[in-house]
Amino acid sequence: MIKQCTYLAACLAAAWAGSANAQEVRFPGLRIEAVGGLDITGAKLAYEDTAFPADNFAVTEDTNGAVFGFGIGYDAPIGQGTYVGIEGGYEWSDNERCEAVYGGDSACFSLKRNYFVGVRGGGRLSSAALAYGGIAYVNGKGEVSYSDPAAPGDNFAYSDNRGGYRVSLGVEQRLGKNVYGKIEYRYTDYADYTYTSGTETATLSFDRNQVIAGVGMRF
Repeated sequence: MIKQCTYLAACLAAAWAGSANAQEVRFPGLRIEAVGGLDITGAKLAYEDTAFPADNFAVTEDTNGAVFGFGIGYDAPIGQGTYVGIEGGYEWSDNERCEAVYGGDSACFSLKRNYFVGVRGGGRLSSAALAYGGIAYVNGKGEVSYSDPAAPGDNFAYSDNRGGYRVSLGVEQRLGKNVYGKIEYRYTDYADYTYTSGTETATLSFDRNQVIAGVGMRF
């Protein structure tokens, strides 16, 4: 009788452990997270004035800043160790760059808030880690400005929202029963900004490369 009870207890323990491991592999359910990291933006600002061609210019620059925000998502298992999910998030950046073009004038661009909605899918690396990739629609807010003390009539400032797309790759590691950490690379490309006033046209095109780390909780 004692041997039978011992055998039954061992079987129940094995079944419980197997169920826990399966849950770890699939990483299912609702999750929330906070993220932060490096934001590298490449931008090209072009200015053209058909009435004064000598004032035309084009500037291409990279600028670095910090990005931070939060996200929410839901993942569902679709097979042994694989899943698909939906996610969204909201971010802020302190990226800003100003450059002199001619003499005392200045051309600036800055990036503000950003949000995204998309899908992702992944597979296990171990019983406590997974790799994933995603694609999302993004909407970012940016501002471009030009200031010339010698010709105030040429000054302008323009801000707008712009849509685009994002692709991402990352690794997620379970740190506790409901807590996880992540490292992720993101590439984002936005539609161009174009502003026209009279004979003047300004165009700003930019993309972003981000490396972020995050911590989250599953429910």
